[in-house]
This record gives sequence, C-alpha cells and structure tokens, in this order.
Amino acid sequence: MNYINGGVRAVNGGPIATKAALKAAVRADPADVLFSCTAELGPAFSGRVTEMPEGVVLQVCGPDPYRSRKWYASVRKTARGFTVS
Repeated sequence: MNYINGGVRAVNGGPIATKAALKAAVRADPADVLFSCTAELGPAFSGRVTEMPEGVVLQVCGPDPYRSRKWYASVRKTARGFTVS
C-alpha cells in the first residue's frame, strides 16, 4: 500500500475548510474533490479523487498543507466507494 501526502480542494478551486466538509464532498461527488501531492520523493498522484490508483491512501492535511494544518484525514478507495477517516 502506498501513502501519498498532500492537500485537497474543490474543483472550483476553493479550499475544503474542515474534515467534515471533506467527508461530505467525497460522499456527495468524489469527482469534485481534487488532490494535490506535496511529496518530493516516492509515489506521487495529483488529480481527482476518483482517478486515484488502487492500493493508494491519500494522507490529507487541510485546509492548506503549506500554511494551515488544522485537520488531517486519510482517503481510501474501497470496493464500496471511498472512505474518509
């Protein structure tokens, strides 16, 4: 399993303010959530959450992984959809 660190934002470009808002956005339409990788080494992925490869866990820091780390979450792709924890 690969872990990739990064941040998320809505397709319209706005930050996702809270972990609860991330859960709601992924539940409503995961294609509207964009992940941006912040890692310089190792596996990398940036794009819509629906495009994430199998066996990857997105480690999210928000609302901005560079300036404001107020919450953390893990996004996984499962057979039943996506989970945010």
